[in-house]
Amino acid sequence: MRLLYITFDLGLGGGVGTFSYELVEEVSRRLTEVYVIAGRAPVNLPLNMSKMFKLKSFNIPPKDVVFYLVNLREITNIVREVKPDVIHDLSASTAFLPWITRYTPTVVTVHGS
Repeated sequence: MRLLYITFDLGLGGGVGTFSYELVEEVSRRLTEVYVIAGRAPVNLPLNMSKMFKLKSFNIPPKDVVFYLVNLREITNIVREVKPDVIHDLSASTAFLPWITRYTPTVVTVHGS
């Protein structure tokens, strides 16, 4: 199975970033093909991950919205290139890129307060 995660933050600095990192780390131990698109990522990435696409990220609030708007085209091109079996949207990318759901089934995790 080829799984693609899309997240603004794949790190250990906050709740969503920590959740994303730990999920990718565990799933990459169990699946052979795990790809990640992220704006922020730590140096120590999961070893079994197939590929990390680290895209432009700016420190302009709201950071996640800016990340998705700046990288719309590149994220779409990566989805087309990787051809995942499933996309797991970890930080509301489909709110800004609703058309990626037509390429493959998409699971969305909604983080809220």
